[in-house]
Amino acid sequence: MAGSLDLHHVDAFVGTKSLLQLMGSEWKVHRKLISKAFSWQNLVVMVPSMTSIADDFASVLLKSNAESIDVAPLLKLLTLDIIGATAFGSSFNAIHDAKNPIMEGFTLLLEDFNHRMIEAPFHPGSKFYWLPTKANKLHRATTQSMRQLIDDLVASRMKSTSNETYHDLLQFMIAAAHEENSGVTAQSFADNLLTFLFAGFDTTSISLSYALYLMASHPDVQEKALAENLFITESLRLFPPALVTSRTLEDEVTIGKHRIPRGTTVMLPIYWIHRYDANWGSDADRFRPERHLEDSDDINLSAKDKGFRMLAFSGGPRNCVGMRYAMLETVVVLAVLLQRCVFSVAKDAPPVRPVVSGLVQKPEHGVWLNIQPRKA
Repeated sequence: MAGSLDLHHVDAFVGTKSLLQLMGSEWKVHRKLISKAFSWQNLVVMVPSMTSIADDFASVLLKSNAESIDVAPLLKLLTLDIIGATAFGSSFNAIHDAKNPIMEGFTLLLEDFNHRMIEAPFHPGSKFYWLPTKANKLHRATTQSMRQLIDDLVASRMKSTSNETYHDLLQFMIAAAHEENSGVTAQSFADNLLTFLFAGFDTTSISLSYALYLMASHPDVQEKALAENLFITESLRLFPPALVTSRTLEDEVTIGKHRIPRGTTVMLPIYWIHRYDANWGSDADRFRPERHLEDSDDINLSAKDKGFRMLAFSGGPRNCVGMRYAMLETVVVLAVLLQRCVFSVAKDAPPVRPVVSGLVQKPEHGVWLNIQPRKA
């Protein structure tokens, strides 16, 4: 199956040379290059930056005089700063300046993208970015500003002859391209950096929001410091940032008595798959991290089926290329926060309930927590 999104809007948002749009042999070249950039060897080098920014974020939380804090919007600032450091080699400083131009510009573009994706089937005119509307003019100005910043950064790195060493995604992509002699262009580097920002900004902050909520709701888990893969995987199962993904069939498929022709776009309801009894048992709605233990055999599924009952990062050859990065970032952030803070659900906090927000879901009323310093 091929990836499927309304590429007209994706083109306008991140350009035409990212993994989201490419197909066939060109996609394979780029996928190999970016997978190499995301190797464990490279990811480990990013950990000190992630740790430092997460520690700074913990200090900001603990300095707040508020009785309770909605951590959801603050975690967006955290993930933006981590992406800035680990992908661009830049300090966005969003944690200390929420009015950061990068934050404001990207938030505007993301909201515009989500709005157009939702209304596109009903208002075909939303695809015509050249129309002289107020929304299009603002989109064009913001896009040009963001692109200029990224294009200048890419051009500077590709021409650099200095001995300065960078440990970020851009440098790792450039190094991989040289090793592979792939002929990948500056536009491709820029488009994939924007795609990484697009794919990792909202999703990781949403994942962290739900993870902290589940920890605050289960003090026993928090005190055992189970902020590792079992906990994070279970959090992603219950609250996957993306509710739905889609694929376009390259060949005709027959399921039972139903024939689905080639070229059909098939929607995969991730949230439903993650909570379906046949996949996860009668307690599918219950938070139970130990269900992900390797020796757990509570569901009678084939190995192939088990591989596709968990789709937080999609599945198959076009799954999320940044999956290991996202998991590492989540582990590092939660580990740092738990070392310094104790979280509990705020008294009279509104219920944490997912609501659709464009291509993702988020907690409708935020995630309100009490945060206290952890005693040594």
